[in-house]
Amino acid sequence: MSKKLRLEDRQAADVLLDRIPTAAKGNGQALYAGPHAGLRPRVQRLQQLLRLLESAVIEEPPHDLVLRALQRIDFAAAHAALPGTIQLGRHAGPVA
Repeated sequence: MSKKLRLEDRQAADVLLDRIPTAAKGNGQALYAGPHAGLRPRVQRLQQLLRLLESAVIEEPPHDLVLRALQRIDFAAAHAALPGTIQLGRHAGPVA
């Protein structure tokens, strides 16, 4: 599935990511410009999406991932078909 961001979605992302202070309060706190009313719902949905992604559990890749990938590459190279031949019943290599 490939989706493209529409102009409004990109603008909402810009509002969240480009938080440049537009003014400063007297107590040292910065003030930021908010999105215009038509963009506000998109900004809220983007914030929800970012919170969801932040809460997702990301597992570390297996410690032997690189080794297994290299083994599959070696297996494929060792069992490569000659040009003009067809190999039946072959797979990409051993899976540990």
